[in-house]
Amino acid sequence: MANTIVPNATLALSDSLSFKTDQQIKIVNSGNKPVRYRLQHLPAVSVKTFGADEKFNRPDVTPDTEGLVANAVMTPETFTLAPGSDQVVKIRFTAPKASSADLTVYSGYIILDGDVECESHNVPYYGVIGSLKDQEIIDRGPVPGSSTVRFPYVAFKSDELTPEGFPIYTAQKTNFIWKLSEKQSLYLLFRTVFGSPTLRIDVIAGDANPTPSKSTKGSHFDKSFGNTKIIGMVPGTEFTSLARSGLGDSYTTIWDATIVTGGIDQSPIPLPNGNYRLLIRALHVNGRKDVESDVDFWLSPPFTLVR
Repeated sequence: MANTIVPNATLALSDSLSFKTDQQIKIVNSGNKPVRYRLQHLPAVSVKTFGADEKFNRPDVTPDTEGLVANAVMTPETFTLAPGSDQVVKIRFTAPKASSADLTVYSGYIILDGDVECESHNVPYYGVIGSLKDQEIIDRGPVPGSSTVRFPYVAFKSDELTPEGFPIYTAQKTNFIWKLSEKQSLYLLFRTVFGSPTLRIDVIAGDANPTPSKSTKGSHFDKSFGNTKIIGMVPGTEFTSLARSGLGDSYTTIWDATIVTGGIDQSPIPLPNGNYRLLIRALHVNGRKDVESDVDFWLSPPFTLVR
């Protein structure tokens, strides 16, 4: 039975902007025998988030690895703990010198070798070269198989299917007319090339062109954006902890021209006739909701809703 306690389950070194070279772990001997420990650093393979062979920051089938690794110096490297005693080990990390454009993820282990059976353990660590906050989230690359349509896009769905059995969508251009008597649903298809703590889809006026502010003054995430009033949210489209889209995957939102303007449990209300746009907002990792410039956003083409 192991009697070594290491409160630090892992060491998160974060990205280059938030990187702290000096870390520490605490080791506790809760057993009834003295244990002599020897610490070693075991680096793991570094992996590039964005591969050289894949355009538009989409995932590679096989991610590119990077030969560079972090360096870690432990103080002390060897020590003996009497029963009931503890030791703080200071660790100075040096991140690998890799390109920030690749957003390389590096990792490894601090190995604790004890001279008593069952008293050898490890503490994993990981970090990122580059800035998490600066990464584009919304995929703006081409739709596979199309030379003219790019993500995100709004579309009407055809009653026909492809030979493989997939739906056929007709992407809509600027100032299209949506007659609810003819098409009961509008489809919004999008992808993400990076994760986001919060992604949300709202309705704004058709002539609106938001200009995000870097100030927190007067910022209300659910009411306005870039001096533009939020008319309402597309029901069911506030996503939390949204992951990067997998290879060949996309998100599809089916909208029936209703909105919600209050809490999650509010019943949707019909949007009246008028001119509108859809607004996708994705909060950057390490970003703040009250800072509009911390949001990656996309605007749909303007359209006219006719009931």
